[in-house]
Amino acid sequence: MPEHERQPRNVSDTVAALEAKLDGYVAPHAYAVGVATVGPSGGVLDVSFPHVNCDESWGTAVVLAASTGHREGTASYRLDQDTLDDAIADLGELATGDGPHLNLDAWTLSGKVAALPALGGERVVVACLIDNLYQPPVDTIDAYLRLHLLSHRKMIPNSMNLNGLFGLLNTVVWTNLGPFEPENFEMTRMALRADGHNVEVNLVDKFPRMLDYVVPSGVRIADANRVRMGAYLSEGTVVMHEGFCNFNAGTLGSSHGRRPHQPGCCRGRTQRHRRWRIHHGHTLWWRHRRRVGRQEQPDRRQRRYRHLHWRRLHRRSRLLHHRWNSRHDP
Repeated sequence: MPEHERQPRNVSDTVAALEAKLDGYVAPHAYAVGVATVGPSGGVLDVSFPHVNCDESWGTAVVLAASTGHREGTASYRLDQDTLDDAIADLGELATGDGPHLNLDAWTLSGKVAALPALGGERVVVACLIDNLYQPPVDTIDAYLRLHLLSHRKMIPNSMNLNGLFGLLNTVVWTNLGPFEPENFEMTRMALRADGHNVEVNLVDKFPRMLDYVVPSGVRIADANRVRMGAYLSEGTVVMHEGFCNFNAGTLGSSHGRRPHQPGCCRGRTQRHRRWRIHHGHTLWWRHRRRVGRQEQPDRRQRRYRHLHWRRLHRRSRLLHHRWNSRHDP
C-alpha cells in the first residue's frame, strides 16, 4: 500500500455493534500481540510478533482495544495472564468457522512463550496498536511492529514513516540463547557457562536477524546474518553470501541478490541472465582496460587523446545498459 491514505473499511454488523460500545474508539491502522524481552535495566531488548495485522481483522482489533482500554492514538500495553485469557475468550466467541484463526493462535502461543523463563531478562506479553503508520514510531514496541510489517510483507519499503526508529532500538547482544544487554556481558557469559550453557554471540547490533523472527515463503537466504529484521523479500528472492538486505529495503519481485540493499533501496523483478550480461559486460570492459594499460607506452599524441577514448567507451557502456534495462524491465 504505497499510497499515504487509509483504505476504506468494510465491517460487519456485529463488528460495528462492538465498535459502537467503545466511546471514542478509532480503528487502528496496524496492531499485533507478541512477546517482548525486557532486560534487567528495564529496556525492551526485542519483540516477537507471530502474526501482524494491517487494515484488516477489525473484530479482533475491537476485542484487543476493549481488553487494553485503548480508544485512539498509538500505544503499547503489557498484558498479564488474566487479561490475555479474557481477551482470548472474547476472541474465541467472536471467531467463526472451522479453520485456524491466526490471531487466536498467536495470542495463545504468546501466553505460553511468555510463561517460559528468559536468560537475558523477563518475557512479557505486549500489545501494540498504531493509529497511523504515516506518523513516526513512539516507542520500541512500535518500532518492532513496523519492522515486522515489512518482513511479513504487509507494507512495502518506503510506504510508512520510520523517522527516529534507529534511536528507539537498543543495542543488544544477540546470542543463541536469546538477546542480552551489552553491559557486563562478560560476567553474564561466564555465569551462563558455569550453569552449563554454550554461549555463541551472533552479532551486537540494534537490528536482529530477520530469520530469527520471520521466515518469508518462497525465498532462499544463504547467510542469515546478511538479512536484517525489517527487510522486504518477495517470493522467488535469492540472497547469496555476498548479498545484504537492510531494513526498509528489499525486492518487489523475483530477484537474485548479490549486492547490498541499503535502507530505502527497493529492487523490482530481475532475471538472472540479464544480470549476468551486465556483470559480464563490466568484466570485459575492465579486462580491456587492463590489457591496454599493459601495452607499451603510447607516443605524445596518443597520450593527449587517450582520455577521450575512455570517455567514449564509458559513455557507450552506459548507453548499452540503459537500452537493455529499458527493454527488459517490466
